[in-house]
Amino acid sequence: MNLTIEMANTIIRNLKNRQRSFDSHDFINEYKNLFLNDYFIDLNHYRNDETTLHRVIGRFLSRKQRELGISKTPNKVKTMNCHNNETDCAKWE
Repeated sequence: MNLTIEMANTIIRNLKNRQRSFDSHDFINEYKNLFLNDYFIDLNHYRNDETTLHRVIGRFLSRKQRELGISKTPNKVKTMNCHNNETDCAKWE
């Protein structure tokens, strides 16, 4: 995956400048906004399967939360995904 700790830190800083917490959909949208080429490289790696890529990104955040200075809240939130469908996802602080 092209997403690095440095890129994730940039994304998180941008999100936290606007709001105290964020969800995985927020993170993915900001990844696309800031690093679109890298997002598409990752998407191509997963054969254009957004669901798989987004799960991998969520696992990345979970595994690296200490390094990234974030923590997952105990409850999931319902927010709009990239297809404008309301779905459950992790919330981060």
